[in-house]
Amino acid sequence: MQAIDFNNNANTSLISAMVCAESVILSLTACGITVQSIMFHGSKTVIRINRYAYCEYMTSTGRKSKLSAIWS
Repeated sequence: MQAIDFNNNANTSLISAMVCAESVILSLTACGITVQSIMFHGSKTVIRINRYAYCEYMTSTGRKSKLSAIWS
């Protein structure tokens, strides 16, 4: 029974992360930002995007608090 509960919790967490990632990707795409890839690391989602001047601005002004950017 515990294995089933673990799988259900893991599935619920993954689905929740995917729904959140979807809304972020839609917002980024609406701003004209190209999303290159999406990875899930435990409870964190990593979205790889192209380098943009706006991202540099957000990083330089210290507004990148909850988001991590991986530049390519």
